Amino acid sequence: IKIYKSKMEPIQRNGILISIENNKPQFIHKTFSEYFSAVHIVKELKLNKEKVMDFFLNELLNEKYEMLCKFIDDLLNSDKNITWQKEKIKNMNGKVLYFAVQNTSFNIAKILVENGIDIYFIENTKKNSIHKNL
Repeated sequence: IKIYKSKMEPIQRNGILISIENNKPQFIHKTFSEYFSAVHIVKELKLNKEKVMDFFLNELLNEKYEMLCKFIDDLLNSDKNITWQKEKIKNMNGKVLYFAVQNTSFNIAKILVENGIDIYFIENTKKNSIHKNL
């Protein structure tokens, strides 16, 4: 993410941003970084950027990015202007749906289901992602 110092000055004055090192902001807490990353990702998803969509669908939906996904989920709830790549979602592994439900990222789960993810895929079980979380 390209950082524009002029946009970061108000955040730095408020004490949220410690510094910018090698064009990477250093926040006082990881949660601030996750929130601002989520805002950026949702903004790029609205612009229908394929690389961001691929990154979101294939890389972010796992435990490593749990808080980031919660922020994205909340932002998706307030913004419905994203065109989802149905063919990519249909071919996704059901583990991402399981993660979304387990993580209470229900807007993400709803998007995955509405766009055709296989809700019946969970390895070595006859239960689907939603049943497994009940």
